[in-house]
Amino acid sequence: MLAQVAEIITIIERVESLLNEDSTEPALLSEINFFQGVVCYFQNEGVRSVEFFTKATELDFKISFVALRAQVEYWTCVALHLNGEKETAIRRLHEGIRSKSSQEGMFLSRLVFGLCFIHLLDGECIEAFQEGLRLRELSGSNKLAFAETWGLYVQGNASFQMLDLDAARNLFGLVLENRYIANHRAAVDAMAGLAISCQLLSKPDEADETIRLAQEHAQWTKDPIHLEMVHSCQARLALLRGDLDSASRWQRSLRKTPGNPIMLFFLEIPAITECRVLIAMGSDAGLKEAVERLEDLRQNSKAWRNTCQVMEIMVLQTLAVYRQRRLDESLDLLEQAVAIAEPTGLVRPFVELGAPMADLLNRLIKKNVAVDFIGKLLAAFSDKQTGPPSLPSLPISPSPHLPIPKSPRPQPLVEPLTNRELDILDLLVQRLQNKEIADKLFISTETVKTHLNNIYQKLGVTSRRQAVEKAKKL
Repeated sequence: MLAQVAEIITIIERVESLLNEDSTEPALLSEINFFQGVVCYFQNEGVRSVEFFTKATELDFKISFVALRAQVEYWTCVALHLNGEKETAIRRLHEGIRSKSSQEGMFLSRLVFGLCFIHLLDGECIEAFQEGLRLRELSGSNKLAFAETWGLYVQGNASFQMLDLDAARNLFGLVLENRYIANHRAAVDAMAGLAISCQLLSKPDEADETIRLAQEHAQWTKDPIHLEMVHSCQARLALLRGDLDSASRWQRSLRKTPGNPIMLFFLEIPAITECRVLIAMGSDAGLKEAVERLEDLRQNSKAWRNTCQVMEIMVLQTLAVYRQRRLDESLDLLEQAVAIAEPTGLVRPFVELGAPMADLLNRLIKKNVAVDFIGKLLAAFSDKQTGPPSLPSLPISPSPHLPIPKSPRPQPLVEPLTNRELDILDLLVQRLQNKEIADKLFISTETVKTHLNNIYQKLGVTSRRQAVEKAKKL
């Protein structure tokens, strides 16, 4: 759909030339107005989009085809979000879900996905994760396999952004298993997210196997955009491994597409990955191109009210400007990015950039900016030990404020607790509940439960109280 808007316009024009509006059935005119509304959305014309969807409803209010009714309502709400009417869109979706007159599974699944769509665009990871779960439950009970894979993707995307990489790996893995019944763009993107998650979890062989399957699937879809995404992800993996030569070869061979891409909430965007490579290479010309391209992409994302991509781009701008030796401007950009990320749960964009970003965050925290949130980000760096190795041409001198990798604390246990399990145990001593622990550590409550079970097993206890008592003795 994203790559074929021009073709849709041509088809609509041909259909309209064959119709007489006075004698054509209202249901058919409704469908034409629906497609015109979708085209307007992807042309970033939100007001016209809503007008077409409204006309589609007015022409035939009792549209018999459930799928079309669901689509009209869904697209109306995402177009309202594009117009800056997020509260109206969210309220309308919730009212539709509660309505007794719209209990068809197909209809409800589209409305719930509308909530997923908006929350992902706004970078609201926790809300997106919850709505993704609701979409999976609703789709499963109504045997809507296609919608269920979207729910898995949404939860995986949100987990990835919150840096809950174990959850992301599991959820994206389920999308991979069901890739032939999933939306193809989402399936390829999920495999890209899975590959990056595996690399960040120090599972390079698993990342390579995922990329192999992604390439196989992309070739099966016969869509060149999907193959471009796979090659882009390969370059991103190369950056994480410090293989600048491979990443640079991809960047030089990249087919230049005019205009700005429609990025939505997807995780692998070749135009953004190209900027990652240019920043890593560090030449004056490359940095200049990256800064200009990123600003162009940021303005495009702002026009789409695409907060998740705005934040991703700003973090990269921070590093690009820093490598141009414009430290003050870099810190100003980073402060803006942190302000956007703090209420959303977006963590991964910072941590994926590794030690150079940690250095900048340490500089920012010394200015007393968002101390608690940046402290959590820096803890995530230490815990994950992710991101690219040192970038050879990066003009950064060693900083005494870089987070120091945690060394195992002495433990008189047969199987020692991991650093993450020790963190959770510390919070148990403070009598925090699972949700509070999850919020503090930027992980899901399910991941907290998994760690707790491991802690109980290693300590030989069966409850939180016993774990705390045993910990105090140790």
